[in-house]
Amino acid sequence: MPLYTTKPYFCTIVGMEQFFDFTFSPLMVVLGALGLVFLIQLYYYLGVFTKLTGYKKNDAPANQQPVSIIICAKNEEDNLMKHLPLILNQNYPKFEVIVVNDCSWDESYERMLRMQPDYPHLEIRNIAINDHYEHGKKFALSIGIKAAKYEQLLLTDADCRPASADWLALMQRNFTDKKDIILGFSPYERGKGFLNKVIRYDTMLIGIHYLTQALRGKTYMGVGRNLSYEKELFFNVKGFASHMHVMSGDDDLFIQEVATKTNVAIEIDHNAHTLSAPKKTWADWFTQKRRHISTAPLYPVSTRSFITTYFVSTALFYLLLTTLAVFLYNWPILIAVFLVRLVIMMVVLGNCAKKLNEKPLVGYIPLLDLVMLIVYPSISVSKLLVRKNKWS
Repeated sequence: MPLYTTKPYFCTIVGMEQFFDFTFSPLMVVLGALGLVFLIQLYYYLGVFTKLTGYKKNDAPANQQPVSIIICAKNEEDNLMKHLPLILNQNYPKFEVIVVNDCSWDESYERMLRMQPDYPHLEIRNIAINDHYEHGKKFALSIGIKAAKYEQLLLTDADCRPASADWLALMQRNFTDKKDIILGFSPYERGKGFLNKVIRYDTMLIGIHYLTQALRGKTYMGVGRNLSYEKELFFNVKGFASHMHVMSGDDDLFIQEVATKTNVAIEIDHNAHTLSAPKKTWADWFTQKRRHISTAPLYPVSTRSFITTYFVSTALFYLLLTTLAVFLYNWPILIAVFLVRLVIMMVVLGNCAKKLNEKPLVGYIPLLDLVMLIVYPSISVSKLLVRKNKWS
């Protein structure tokens, strides 16, 4: 039974009392919670993500300093033969490509040796297989960085291909006296099937989060598939020493250590992307995602709160809205709230998708927004049930 009910007299006169039924009941509590969650969602869409939609790329000519591109590869023979020529043939005056062959047992090393006469700027560092000593990607990456001749470093993976021959130049143009970390974007290739859309949408959402936070001076990660920084930063913090015991973290825990409010720039030009093939099965993708989120518990509380609040508020929005709809509570208000959020989400995420060259996803955003409410908890649960995976 309602504890207290009041309706403004003027509402009765104009016949709108159903919109102003201030009945203090459990459903009113749910409605209040929905209002709070709705405002949180608006904060993300209008107060945070619009930083990316309003971002204007840097078109200023750069002083093209020499660059060391570093790639760590483990049994990536096919990918190296397919992607390495695209990296070696970048439109840039002076650069080297260092490939760290990390304990591969395929023909990667031998085939790269045969490439060297045609590409004198290709450097190979080989880590021999040692059954008595296991290491992760950070060790191989450290070998590559220490071998680099140049101050500016550009990192990518063996299974990635640059979107254009201007990838290196576009990333490098962002370096200034004040900017010594450049965050790029690395989407997955478009393909058939619903899983492909889910993976690309997930990657886009992650990109929107870390890119907008960087623009707000709150950088917490980059992606190792497309990341650039100055070598001095690496040595200033003794490389990955503080988190060498963690299998992952070369592109998030490290960036958290060296990023400041003012030394980070982003590069989202479509030609500056690096692309890789997405997983073909849900099981493989879940395995990959578990590895990617393994460092999340080590993030600062403020960063974890920022990421978690967005996804929790999204889930609560649908849950609270559905609860009120089941009890037939003020359908006009519920429909209005749902449509307002939907329109704002479509406009903001749609513009972000265009910025990140993911325009084909725009029409699927409402569906994918719901799918993620199942996917993310499933990944978290599977992480608890499966042992930690080694980097490979």
